[in-house]
Amino acid sequence: MDMSLVTPNLVIRACLELAFLLIVLCVILLFSDFRSRLRGLGAGGLIFVYLFVGSWSVVQMVDRWQYEFPQSVSWVPLTRFAMYQVQMPESVAVSYKWTVVRTDGSRYDANITELFRTVGVPGLSSRMRNYLELGDISEDPESVSRKNFIETELALFSESIYAALGSNDQDVVSIQFSEVGGSREVSSQKVLFIWTPTKALEQ
Repeated sequence: MDMSLVTPNLVIRACLELAFLLIVLCVILLFSDFRSRLRGLGAGGLIFVYLFVGSWSVVQMVDRWQYEFPQSVSWVPLTRFAMYQVQMPESVAVSYKWTVVRTDGSRYDANITELFRTVGVPGLSSRMRNYLELGDISEDPESVSRKNFIETELALFSESIYAALGSNDQDVVSIQFSEVGGSREVSSQKVLFIWTPTKALEQ
């Protein structure tokens, strides 16, 4: 995490949110029968519950960079869930797309979250979004290793998509990874990586 992103505003917000959560917890414990229900867990159980709730509350305040990849620390399963419900008309969204191209020129989009059903689907999608930086990486020596790493990862995902689709029977020419962006009015697409079955054979 880039510590320069830790602004006074974020620190104040984190402290206020933590205080609010603690107040809510105290209200629940003092003005309901929840505390009496917890007594049935015994002293050890109570300590565990309080430690978990306390840890969860703190992590909720400091996990704002959970979608960066790679991560030095993972706070799962205590992390917050980011919910985006409203998009302004002028908002510009950047996402990704996997496209399978057949020999007859037809194309279709491969939904990797359908192909690879796992508990970590949000993490899988977040990783894909991090690979979008491939479009901005320059050719200077310091960036070459990062570029090679991303291309290697994308090649492995492409091979997995190829296998998952049973593509040997579909005359697949290539599998493309693209950056898709724009607003509701104007959209754009830029191909960042192209994989072909022959590449796998060459390796």
